[in-house]
Amino acid sequence: MMHQPPDFNRRFDGFNGLGFTHLEKEFLRLIRNFRVNIVCCAHVILYDYCEFEGTAFVTSAGGGYATDTVFSTPPHRGRFHHFVEITVQESGAISGRVIKLSDGVQSAPGFDFAVN
Repeated sequence: MMHQPPDFNRRFDGFNGLGFTHLEKEFLRLIRNFRVNIVCCAHVILYDYCEFEGTAFVTSAGGGYATDTVFSTPPHRGRFHHFVEITVQESGAISGRVIKLSDGVQSAPGFDFAVN
């Protein structure tokens, strides 16, 4: 769990460079070396999911900020009021549901994910 996500070569363009670049390579090396399965972030005002070298990065923020459809590209990105429910099974399997609040607190179709 961390506040700001890595930049991932300007993945968050259009959001004023909200991913971090300072020590990004070193951070990603630690994630890889310790075989981290999932990293949860905030800061960027949207939902975003991406994988980098086998690690899932889930960004969830903006519950009270403006929404739009410009940056909504299911299943990887959406700019709407939401929260993410993450489940870790006893087996270690990880899955997530993106709950879109404007739809009466239900899972947003197309945004659910599973981590290998």
